[in-house]
Amino acid sequence: MSIETGDGMEAVLKALRIMILPFWGLVLLAPFIALLADYQTLLLQLGALVFVAHLLEIPLFFRRFKNSPGGWLQATVLTLIFGMFHLLRYPASKV
Repeated sequence: MSIETGDGMEAVLKALRIMILPFWGLVLLAPFIALLADYQTLLLQLGALVFVAHLLEIPLFFRRFKNSPGGWLQATVLTLIFGMFHLLRYPASKV
C-alpha cells in the first residue's frame, strides 16, 4: 500500500512531524517539571502507548526500510519518533 504524496500532502506531513517533536519533549520532561505534575502520569502513559505502537510498526514495515536512502537504522529511529508520518515517505516494496 503506497500513498501518493503531492506537494500539499508533503507539507501536511512535514507540519505533523514538527508538531510531534514538542510532544516527545513534554513526555521526556514531564517527570522533571513541576508545572506538569498534574499531567505527568497521563503524558507518560500516552508516550508509552505511542512508543509501543511505533515499535509494532517496525516489523510490519521493515521491507520499506531497506529502500531507505539513509539506511535501515536511520529509518528505524525516525519511525520510533515520527511513526507513520515518516513511513509514508518510502515506497512500498514489491514482494
